[in-house]
Amino acid sequence: PDWVHFQHADLSADGSMRVLATGWLGGSETPFVASRGPGGAWALTTYPAHPVADEVLAWAPGNDGSVHAVYQKPQTYPCDPCDMNLYWGRVAAGGTWDEAQVSGTVWGSPDDRFTNQPDIAVTAAGDPVIVGRWQRRAVTGSLKESELRVYAPATGGEWCYETVVTTPDGYAGGD
Repeated sequence: PDWVHFQHADLSADGSMRVLATGWLGGSETPFVASRGPGGAWALTTYPAHPVADEVLAWAPGNDGSVHAVYQKPQTYPCDPCDMNLYWGRVAAGGTWDEAQVSGTVWGSPDDRFTNQPDIAVTAAGDPVIVGRWQRRAVTGSLKESELRVYAPATGGEWCYETVVTTPDGYAGGD
């Protein structure tokens, strides 16, 4: 690649080192995984760029060779209402993207509610787990409430969540 933006590094189930990144390959920004097994050479696998998301907020490789992503769809600022929905996507090398909405947006009076600042991990079974900061804001933008939530796929394409933290430790979090 002409340039590389590092996203994630870990060890796969078989002990191979994996580095997930995006880079400028062949005239476009392309996600790729570089992997190296014990004593082996580096192998590069490219994936199709997401057709809608212009900025992926977090990436993670799956043990099955797929790549998972968390993103929001692009919008023009200033927006009112803003679409702050959080999406998950998965793609295999040479495949097409699967997509699901993880968390929705409520915009407008009395308060705006959405999830941002996500991160993602993929379990050994291949299931995505997403953590993010859910927040409730006054229409002026002032933060009124914040929670750390963990999201996982449920039945029928829906996603469920558990709230991990509702009160910051030592910081009031208000204006």
